[in-house]
This record gives sequence, C-alpha cells and structure tokens, in this order.
Amino acid sequence: MESIKKACADVVGSVTIFKKGKTAILDLTEMDSIRRELNVWIQKLDTVNLSEPLRNNPVIRLYEQRVLETVRTALDRLETYLFVHDFFQSVQKERVGSVVVKFRFMDEREKKNEFLLSLNQIDVPEELKAIVEQELNRSLEGLAERVEKRIDEKLYSEFLTFGIESIRVYVQQMKQLGSQLLNLLNSKSLSLQAFEDAESLKQWLRSQDSMAAALVLSRMEQLTQNVEENEFFEALKKVCSEIDTIGKLRSLQSRVQSLMKIVQAPDFVNEARLKQNQTIELVLRDVDPVYLEDERYDVRVDYTFGEILGNVFHNYVAAWRSAPFGIYYINTVFVSTVTTVVEIILCAMAAYAFALMSFPGKGLIFSLFLSTMMIPGEVLLVPNFITISRLGWIDTYYALIIPWIVSVFAIFLLRQHFLTLPRELQDAAKIDGCSHWRFLWTVVVPLSKPAIVTSALLKFVGSWNAFLWVLIVTNKDKFRTLPVGLQTFSTDVGTVYNMLMAAATFSILPIIVLFLFTQRYFVQGIARTGLK
Repeated sequence: MESIKKACADVVGSVTIFKKGKTAILDLTEMDSIRRELNVWIQKLDTVNLSEPLRNNPVIRLYEQRVLETVRTALDRLETYLFVHDFFQSVQKERVGSVVVKFRFMDEREKKNEFLLSLNQIDVPEELKAIVEQELNRSLEGLAERVEKRIDEKLYSEFLTFGIESIRVYVQQMKQLGSQLLNLLNSKSLSLQAFEDAESLKQWLRSQDSMAAALVLSRMEQLTQNVEENEFFEALKKVCSEIDTIGKLRSLQSRVQSLMKIVQAPDFVNEARLKQNQTIELVLRDVDPVYLEDERYDVRVDYTFGEILGNVFHNYVAAWRSAPFGIYYINTVFVSTVTTVVEIILCAMAAYAFALMSFPGKGLIFSLFLSTMMIPGEVLLVPNFITISRLGWIDTYYALIIPWIVSVFAIFLLRQHFLTLPRELQDAAKIDGCSHWRFLWTVVVPLSKPAIVTSALLKFVGSWNAFLWVLIVTNKDKFRTLPVGLQTFSTDVGTVYNMLMAAATFSILPIIVLFLFTQRYFVQGIARTGLK
C-alpha cells in the first residue's frame, strides 16, 4: 500500500501544476500532458497483475471503485475529446472564406407555388388535395385550420348514421381518442392499418402494460357503447387519417411560411428560413453544421423603399383574407344592431312602468330584477345553452339575439333617468287624454336621449365584443362574429401576432368611430342619471 500511496502522490503533484479553479481552461498541450501522466499512473497502479485472492480483498475492490474507475472515466473523456479534435482537424481542410448569403421575403404567389410543390411530394389523398387547393386560393394563413374545419363538416355528415344526438361533440371526442392512439402507436413503431378490426386493437391495448394504453382502451369502450364496433373502427381510421394529414399540413405550412427566397448563396446552402421573424436558419447541403461553428457571422438587413411602402398595409390585407371577415363584419353589425334596438324598446317600456306607473308589487319586482345582477354571467351559460339547444337554435341568429335583448342594468339606468322628469308633464298628458304608450314615445323618450344613447352604446359595444356565447352556440363561419374570428390567428402551434393585431385594429375601428360621434350623449347620460 505504501507504493500505491507514493504513486498517487506523484501523479497528484504532476497534475496540479496545471491551471486551477472552478472552471479550468486547458490548451491542447496541457491536455495531452495530463493524458500521458494518467496513462503512466494507470499502468503502474492497475490491479490486473495482482493475484486472485488479493484482487478479491475488500480494500482493493474499494480502491478500484473509488480511485481507478474515477481516473479511467476522466481519461476516457480526455481521449474522446482529443480524438474528435484530431479527427476534425484532419478532415476540415477547406475554409469557407468570405461567403455571402442573400435572401428576401417570398411574396404570396411564390409561397403558394412552393406549398403546392411540396404538397405533391407528401402522401395526401387526392380528395384532400382538392380541398387544400381551394382554401389556398383564399390565403396561406390559417390554411390547416380551415381545411380541418371542412373535413370535420364532412365527418359530421358521414357519421350521422351512428344515431348519436350530439354528433359534433362525438366527433371531437373521437379526434381526442385518435390523437392519443396515434401517439401510442408511434411510440411502438406501429400503424392503425396493422389491426384488422376493433377487437384486435382492443386485445393489443389490453396486452400493453401502460397507463396510456389503459386510457385509450377506456375511451374506446366508452365511445362504442351505442355504436357497432367495426363501424366505429372504420370511422376511427378516417379520423386518424385526418389527424395525420392535418399534422403534415401544419408542418408544411410552418416551413413555407418561414421560407425565404435565396438571391445569392454558395452551392452548399440549400434553404434559408426566418423563424418567428427573429431566428435565421440555413439548411446546408452535404455539409455538417459543426464545420461552421468557428466561423464569424455578420448579418445586415436592407429594404428598398418599394418593399417598405408595399408592406405598410400588408398585414391588414393578409389578415382580412385569412378568414371570411366580410361575413364576420355583417354578422357582427346585424346582431349588435338588432340586439341594441330591441333591448332599448323593451327596456324603455319596463323602465317607464317602474318609474311612472303604479301597480301592486312594483318595488318587490324591481328589487328582484336588480338582484339578478348579482348572478355571474358564467352561471347562466349552461342553462341558456341547454335551452337554446332544445329549441333547435344552434347555428342560428336566434341564439345570438334572443337571450340578450333584455338588460337589467339598462332598465335601472333608464328608470333612474325617467324619475328625474317633471311629474307635471305626465299630469298634463293625462288631462289631454294621452295614453301611456304615446306619452312614452312622444315625450319621455325624446327627453331621455342621453340616457337612451348611453344604454344603446353600452349594449352595442357589449354585443360587438361578445365572444364566449357566440363561440359555444355557433359552429359555422356564416353565423360567427368578429371576436370569434380573431381566434383564427391563435392555434395550438402558436399565435400569429402581426395578423392578430391587424385584425383587432379593423375590428375595433367601428366602435371607436361610434364612440367619437356619441361621446357627448354618453357623458351626459352618465352624469345626469339619478340627479334631480
């Protein structure tokens, strides 16, 4: 053991002459010297030449584990690094020198052509290619989402034979199942085509000892309770095919969206990409990027005046084309206008009754009305949706208008204003034989213009910005409004902020213009309501 201690002290002394610190920076000569010292030490103190009884000694075993193995590991790392370094030094004989890579943004036509060219190189059904080409004529933005919607509509029609009441919900549940199943099969390098029927798939799932397989099996059994298994299996294959195809389209769309048009580049540069407008990626041809790690880069951006001028309103045009915003605008204006007009008529009549008429229980009824304002709107979503669904109003304008034509706040606001009107006006009208209906619309309403404009403006803005209710009661674009249309630019793979901001700008512009024209009445209505 004395000889081992002396050898260890010698190697420690020979190694500690190099740089010390938490992060030691060694040059190649120093690393080579350390490698030689450790090799000599290993040869001297290796236990290979010891006798078998001595090698089985517990102290020697501990020495091998704690000392020899640690040194061998460090030596292996040094050997690996020096080998790799020497290898690259021997093969990296060519120098890039001064290389210029110039690229520019592709216009919409070039992107569409590149998308179609790449689409023909992937395995996509011809029927789906036709749908993609139709949607591509509108815009490349949001293409995968629009294609997915059209395929979903087709699946809804095909699966009506299942006799399921909520076929849309059922198809979405099948898509969730399909995503989980595909992830599980991909992890096992299998495809759904490897199974003949639903029973063979279930048997395979039961044989897998994993939580993911158990979850897929449970969902599958739940969805096949009211559907024949083989019919369900064929439908599941269609759904999985859609999921796989949409995934390919998303990847292709993401690639084409970031692809740049190369103007000047050496032969080994295959593609230039600009990811999220901040990261430049160069795809090389037959060249490993590791060879360029030590190169110096200089990036410069130049735009011509024509390019700057041509892209000032580019996002607005692209955002408008990425979804049927013309339909969204018409729906939003129609729903907001009708809801506002009907609400003002109904609320004005209710406010008149509470303010200027006498009937039993008026105070109690008004208190009950006010108490409903304490109920959060989210609580009413589910019962309102159930009612609308049973009436068959899903995907109709009735669902967007009828539930919101009465506002307790508008009744309260108008009532408070009506109370400020002189009672002598009502007495004079009664003497002249004026009815309540005529007095309301010929005297009260004209004198209450600020309060009515305030109520109308609040209602119009609320209807214009309505999102959640419109989202849950509509499934088709022809009934949806602008706030729901804005979600086109937010998907599972990210948010297109430039398009979203552009669409939000032209969505809110009418509201700003409306407020500018009515702000005088709005301020008067808020300031004077409730004052005698």
